[in-house]
Amino acid sequence: MTVLEQSRKVVQRPMQNGTLDANTITRIGTWNVRTLYQCGRLEQLLHEFDNYRLDILGVSEMRWTGNGKMTSDGKIVLYSGAKEHHVHGVWMVLSKTAAQALVGWKPISDRNLTARFHSRHAKITVIQVYAPTNEADDEEKDAFYDQLQDTIAVVPKYDIKILLGDMNAQLSSDRQGWENVIGPHGSAAVTSDNGERLLSLCNLNLCIGNTYFIHKRIHKKTWRSPDGATHNEIDYVCIHRRWRSALRDVQVFRGADVGSDHHLLVTSIRLKLKRVAGHNTVRSFASEKLKDRVNAEHFHIELANRFQILDNLASIEKQWAQIKDAVIETAERTIGRRRGTQRERWIQDRTWSLLDERRVKKRQRNQAKTEEERNEASQAYRELDRRVKRSCRADKKDWLDRKGTEAQLAADQGDSRTLFRVVRDLTRARSSSTGPIRDTTGRMLNGKVLQEVTTSLEHEAAKVGLRISTDKTNVMAVGRMTPVRITVSNQLIKEVKQFTYLGSIVAADGDMS
Repeated sequence: MTVLEQSRKVVQRPMQNGTLDANTITRIGTWNVRTLYQCGRLEQLLHEFDNYRLDILGVSEMRWTGNGKMTSDGKIVLYSGAKEHHVHGVWMVLSKTAAQALVGWKPISDRNLTARFHSRHAKITVIQVYAPTNEADDEEKDAFYDQLQDTIAVVPKYDIKILLGDMNAQLSSDRQGWENVIGPHGSAAVTSDNGERLLSLCNLNLCIGNTYFIHKRIHKKTWRSPDGATHNEIDYVCIHRRWRSALRDVQVFRGADVGSDHHLLVTSIRLKLKRVAGHNTVRSFASEKLKDRVNAEHFHIELANRFQILDNLASIEKQWAQIKDAVIETAERTIGRRRGTQRERWIQDRTWSLLDERRVKKRQRNQAKTEEERNEASQAYRELDRRVKRSCRADKKDWLDRKGTEAQLAADQGDSRTLFRVVRDLTRARSSSTGPIRDTTGRMLNGKVLQEVTTSLEHEAAKVGLRISTDKTNVMAVGRMTPVRITVSNQLIKEVKQFTYLGSIVAADGDMS
């Protein structure tokens, strides 16, 4: 059973509300970030995801190994990387509403990842890719495009297909012979070899969205050389030809910054994942500042002053409202709200300041009028980038050390609740892979194989006078649409939707609480 099939049961009910709507705008982006296998890069990426109000973001060259699914602050992350080495790799980040519309996903390879979504008009298949460079061997290019062509070929006929990613291809404005594939606004002087391959691929019924919109050069070029002298457009968004009119714009946003030489490319589509009713997330207070004696004394003095003017003759409800307002307003003035999301809580204020400075330097570099100004800003940007990396590593180490100390203290005191909370804090970032599980011989562990293994275990146990207790044995399948039928001594084992392990509840949808 594929990952695509495993996901269907989970999304059946949410799909009644989580759909795509033709009256609003969906923002889909693609970005080569060079690496996410570096301290702090993931948090910076998710921060930019929120800043630019994206619904779906495809990421190239993330350099993780393996494939799987993780959850962070309500966002779903799907990833497909190499088996062993930290090279290539593709990602897809989904907002809360996009996650609700997800039908299924499939990690094809370390250069190819697909996801399928519900829509009112037709289901939507998004393919995120990372193509070999133009200088790569023809064999490597042929293998990539053959696999990509096979991926597109198996997409259901009536799906809206969206192909995006770092294609490492350049396209000129010459449309002769490709009038149905590209528009009049290609930015390269000459179409490269990878460009020819991309055109041939899209001739299957796709069109290249970048080429249909006229923009300034700075809003079309997606890659910048290390010396700043060369800028190329090599990242693209392609869409099913029938739905080209759904594209509202395809544009580069140079302000997004994760320390990459690529710029964020965003397309606006007149199809949007229907938003479900929800509440605005309120960031928690930066309570860690109260560990500093000066801040704590300032907070206590401010709060005491507010309490002195409370109306003691008011009703209980009014007194409670006054106390609540006094505490909140005092905290707002003295310690403020924690910056970033829950996942980014380990990043300290000095690192946030460096991130802000780096963003300013990038803007100055992009807007430089002279070569001298550009070189000066580039040098300052590189220095700040190095400082951000060092600061992120120091913050992460400090946070892990504090969590380790907290866990050790909880273990010494027998405080299992605090211990499990710390363990969840440290392990929540990445869940186990949701790809098909295989045994040592490479066989996929489906229901039939699991029954064979269980029967073999039952026979071996019987040889030494042991038996499998059918009363205490349960089975739980994660993400399956069809029930799992496992029998022991001709008795059907009960299937459950969740179980408790070491104080944590593990559910059939892969969630752990």
